[in-house]
Amino acid sequence: MVSEQALTFILTVLTGCLLGLVYDLIRIIRRIIRHNNIAMNMEDFLFFILCGFVVFLILFNDNYGEIRFFSLIGATLGTIIYFFSLSSMIVELGTRLILKLLMFLNLIINVILYPIKLVLNVLLFPFKILYRFMRTHTNKKLTKTKKWFKIKGRGVKRSIKVIFKKV
Repeated sequence: MVSEQALTFILTVLTGCLLGLVYDLIRIIRRIIRHNNIAMNMEDFLFFILCGFVVFLILFNDNYGEIRFFSLIGATLGTIIYFFSLSSMIVELGTRLILKLLMFLNLIINVILYPIKLVLNVLLFPFKILYRFMRTHTNKKLTKTKKWFKIKGRGVKRSIKVIFKKV
């Protein structure tokens, strides 16, 4: 028969492995969505709060609230075993799986939206032609108008100055 302390040790080792898996999920998200240092620090801070809470719950439920050294060693050992055995494989496979899933979803969305884009292009075609026509023909005229306003504008400023000097 296995003693209660041995069961608690095994449970803390498994908890360490589980916490390693949760951190790998954070690492997968970081690979897919780039984070700045502040966001990464906040994620790590929240993760370590979660770790402390989980370890506290296990120690509270199984050790009757007593912090025993073998429990902390078990959680640390479980995390180390996980990171040296499965971590790199899970991060790599998880990242590939999520990226493939995102590519598939992007394909589905593009297939669904293609008819809508096609109808919009057909409906907006006359407006595109009108826009191009207006853009090419009005730019020349606006340039001429701007030059005319600059020339006339100087004359208007002089006239205003003369009027105010007389008054």
